Order: sequence, then C-alpha cells, then structure tokens
Amino acid sequence: MMQTMIRLAEFVFNNALLLSVILVAAPFFMFHMKQLFQELLLNKKLDIKKRVMRNLERIPFHYSRWFLQKRIVVIILPFVVVAAIFLAATWNPIHFEHHLASIESEEDIRKVHEDFHERFYDFHILEAESQATDASIMRSLRMKNPKLHTGIDTVAHNGEYIFSMASRGIEITAVDGNDLDYHGYLDYEDTKKDELYHQHGIFVDKDRLVVLGSATEDISPVGATSEAYCEEEVSTVVRIYDINDDISLEDTYRMSGKVTDAAYENGVLSLVTKQYLPFGYEAFRLGDSLPWIARGDDTPLIQSYDSIHYIERVEPNSFISFHAIDLERESHDFRTLLMDYQSEVRIMDNAFYIAANHYRFHKITDGMRLSDPVESIDTSLTKFRVDTFGMVRHQVTLSLPGALAFPNGLQVADGRILLLTRNEDNHTLFKLEKSLTHATLEHELPSHIYVEDLFYHDGIAYLSCDTENAHETRLYAITTHNIELLSIHEGILLTEAMIPRTGTPLFITLEKLDKESLAFHAHHYDSRENRVVTMDTLAVSVGDYKFNIIDRFPVEKEIHMDSDFRIVIPLYAFTTPSTQDSRYPSVLFIHLDEEGQLHPPESLNMRGVLHGRNPYSYRFVEMDDYVYHVTPRGITVSTEVEGEKKIVSEIVFP
Repeated sequence: MMQTMIRLAEFVFNNALLLSVILVAAPFFMFHMKQLFQELLLNKKLDIKKRVMRNLERIPFHYSRWFLQKRIVVIILPFVVVAAIFLAATWNPIHFEHHLASIESEEDIRKVHEDFHERFYDFHILEAESQATDASIMRSLRMKNPKLHTGIDTVAHNGEYIFSMASRGIEITAVDGNDLDYHGYLDYEDTKKDELYHQHGIFVDKDRLVVLGSATEDISPVGATSEAYCEEEVSTVVRIYDINDDISLEDTYRMSGKVTDAAYENGVLSLVTKQYLPFGYEAFRLGDSLPWIARGDDTPLIQSYDSIHYIERVEPNSFISFHAIDLERESHDFRTLLMDYQSEVRIMDNAFYIAANHYRFHKITDGMRLSDPVESIDTSLTKFRVDTFGMVRHQVTLSLPGALAFPNGLQVADGRILLLTRNEDNHTLFKLEKSLTHATLEHELPSHIYVEDLFYHDGIAYLSCDTENAHETRLYAITTHNIELLSIHEGILLTEAMIPRTGTPLFITLEKLDKESLAFHAHHYDSRENRVVTMDTLAVSVGDYKFNIIDRFPVEKEIHMDSDFRIVIPLYAFTTPSTQDSRYPSVLFIHLDEEGQLHPPESLNMRGVLHGRNPYSYRFVEMDDYVYHVTPRGITVSTEVEGEKKIVSEIVFP
C-alpha cells in the first residue's frame, strides 16, 4: 500500500503541468457540454412550440451546421492546445538512417538528451532508485586499469631489451641469452606538474617502444552535492620512444577521455576513450567537453559537431571516441559517438565493434513521464573500420533482440563476433561474421546466469556463470550444436590450447579445493559426439612445493603456455618464518603430453628476486633456449637441463 501511494505521489509530482491542464480543461469541457445540451433541448422545445402556435406542418427538427461546428470547436480547443504542446515537445528534427543520426550543433545534442530523458521521472521519493545509474557509471569511471587487447601488455621486448612496467615508469634490461644487464629506468619527464599518471600497457613496434597511459587532474566542482559530478578530468597519453636512439622520446599524443580498450594491429594503434557528460550539473558546459586529440605541442584538434553521430534510442550520456594512430605514416584520425557510457567496445582487425542497449518507449510517454517508460530493450551493434588511409569510417549498424548482457556481453576473436543478450526468460547468444552482414542465433541460456567472461576458440565459446547459489560457479561449453554443463566448482578457466598430437581444442580449468591444494581439469571437444569431454583431473598439494595460494588467482594474461605445452602458473612462496622480506615469486609448470593428459607439476622458485612490490604481476617471455620470468622486482632466466627447468641467472631492479 505504501509503495502504491509513493508511486502515485511521484506520478502527480512529475506530471504536475499536464495534470493541471487536464484538471482545468475538464470542468471547462463539462460546463460547455452542459450548456450545449441545455441549449439543444431548449431549441427543440421552442421549435415544437412555434409549430403548434402557427399550426405549421410537422417538419423534422434539425440544427444549424454552423451552430454545431462553433460549439464543437469551443469544446475541443483546450485539448488541441495540449496536443500541440506535446507534439512540439517530442518532435525530433534529426533524421535517422540505419539507426545512426547526424549531429549538427550543440542544440541537437541537448535535444537528443532531453528527448530521451524527459520520458522518465525527474523526481523520485526513493532517491536510491533514481541514483542507481549514476552510481553504476561512477564505478566504471573509477576503474584504473582497462582491459587491453592485442599486442599490448605490461612487458614488451625486441630481442635486445626487455621493457617492464614499474610504478612510475619502465624498467629496461638488456638481454643476451642468459646474460642480463640493467640498462636503466625510463621516467616520464614530460608529465605535467600536479598531474597523476596511470600506466596501462606497452608494446614494441619495430624500433619503437609505445607506452599507453592516462593523466588525471582533479576538477571536482566546489560545493557539488551529487557524487556523479565529482569526477576527474582524464586524458589518454601515448608516448613513442626511439629504441635505436638510446630510447629517447620521439613523439607524444594526448586525447580527451579515459582509455577503455586498445589494440595494436598492422601498424595501427587503435584506442577507445570515454567521457561522461554530467548534463544535470549546472556548471556543465557541453562546448568545453568536445573530444580532442593533440600531437606533441601542437594545438589540439577538436571534434566538430558534424563529425559526431548518435545511435538511435541509446542513452546519450557520454562521448565515446575511436582513435586510429598510424605509426608508419605518423597520422591520426578519430570519430565520436554520443552513446551510453556503459556500452561495450571491442577491437579486431583495425575495426571497432560497439554494443549498447537501445530502448523502445511506451507510446504514452510522448505526453507523460513514467517511472519505467521502457516498453522493450534491444541491442544495437555498430562497426567502425579503419581504412587503408588510416581514416575511421562508419560501416554498419544492426539491431538485435534482447538487452545487452552486461558486462562482457560482447566478445571478438578469430574473425567472429559473439554477442550475448538477455530478457526476462533467458540469455541468447548470437554469432556474427566481422562484416556484420547477418546474425546467427546460436543458443539460449538460463536466465539466472551472471556472465563473468566469454571466450571463443575454434568454434567453442565458454561462459563462466554464477547460479542462484552464490557458492557455485558453472562453466558452460557452447558449441555450434549444443550446450553442455561442463563442470560445477569454484574455479576459473585457465587457458585454451590444442592437443599437440591431434590438434583437438583443449581447455584447462583450475579449482581451489582448500587452502593448500588445487585441482586442474583438462577437457576437450569431441567433434564426433559434438560435446565436451572431461579427460583428466590432476590434484596438487601446494604444500609439497612450498607454495602459498593467494586468495585471488592470477588474472587471465598471467597464465601462460610455453612452447612445450606446459601451463605456467605464477604463485607466491614463503620461507619460514613468513615475513615480508621472505616473500618471493614462484612458478608452477603443469605438464601436458601428446595425448593431452596432465602430469605432476614442476616448480621453479625465484629466490633471488624478492617480490616486494604491488600489485603482483608476472610475465613469461621465451627467446631461443631461454625463458625470462619477469616480475615487478626483477627478472629470472631459466633453461631446460635434462628435462628440468633450471635457473641460470637473475637480476634485481634497483
């Protein structure tokens, strides 16, 4: 009952003007209808009396057409005025073409924003509900480390040097086989005063070292009361160094927004940046928030309004820009969409794929505001490609049924796109070619799953799912023919590979049994039976290898598979007694034979390289006959001696 009263109060408050017009017009309408009825009745009586007095021939009674028209116009005039107000308020002057709208001016952007949001309540008695979207966006804004893709990592090498990301710069180590020589520390001397800098990734392009990061300047407005507007001004920074010229700074690019995804392919660095637009803040100036890019000390190139597009019916609360930097041509280009900040973007083959919810509103919202004006939610999928001249071009936009499964509902790999949508009853998985010419419905999944990640390899997709039981994790194997529940445990998918002898897809999962033991599960896809088969399980007592299992297992990119098909897993090891100075990184090698069977592991303790720095990060680099184990504190070199890994040298960073 209380909820109903609250909803009624909110409805009255948010539609006060409309209800006031209706309340005023209703008595006016009733009054004139009463007068019209009384006048019609009186005229009929007068006409009858006139005929009786004059002894006239009986003639059917009729009214003057002008009389009726005049009365009807007077009665419906208030409602015509109300309809005209609604039409003027909801008329959108922008013409949509394939779900993509052109923007011509600041007024167009504000009109799109108002047209979308004026259907929702402005005022909520239950404030927590009205601020849910802002809180979700703020969590996204505060994420320090975006998920970067092809070619970009925390460690890079060119055969002569190993470059490793450190707290504020890059550790540089010269390598020659098992000989290590500390070359120095690369600091970012061009960082502005009072500017916070966060590193995101590095890579080597021929004789260039490219460093990707973001610079943050706190611009929280004084006196701001809403957390959603107390954000930071973030710009993305790309630094390019000449390795042959003593690793000197060669070029710099800066662009507005926070980098959320990046990939390096075919000489082109592709970047995605996002800027949240706080329209509700009084001091917000849209003209000051237009996306820009600057090379070196050049004047920033600001995105013009006519280069910005809007995808139809997507929530317009941010600018999402797609940048292409051609390192060979030394050119750059970018395009911007007015989009939902929580849309998902993936990069593949120098193309950007963008998925976002787009909304269909109830027809009544053309004139009334509702708490939930959404009739249905679909997913828009758009592709922008980088052409041979390094220019970013829009190619196609599709609309698929169901809301985007957030997060990780969009994945790209092996030239294909997987899109997961959801509705009240289930989740639906679509498979598309990279041209987006058509979508194939693959499978329907249960409605209660929570998507943690989505993998794709050789026709098989994996979904790690939480069920209603918070203590379970279900791993589904999705093939082109069926869906199979692979396993139920508190585990993670470690890696994907091919069985060496048969070339069959192989999948390794890790389960934490207790504080001192692990279980590794090997699975493969049986193409004859069209199902995933669990072929081997290996239980490991970590205490036997003097390891200590950390609470959070290493992330995906810290799990490796070497050239001999051994899974390389970094863990912590401790001496006794356990002190901060005694902690050092260790590596566990899980052996995999030609048949895909798992064999007892081998350990490698890097005692010379104390851990000592957070966050823990491990990278595995193979060059010739040597393996370089790179940590934030140093590098350990190992090689194969009589079938076992042996440490041959180590270096500790100063």
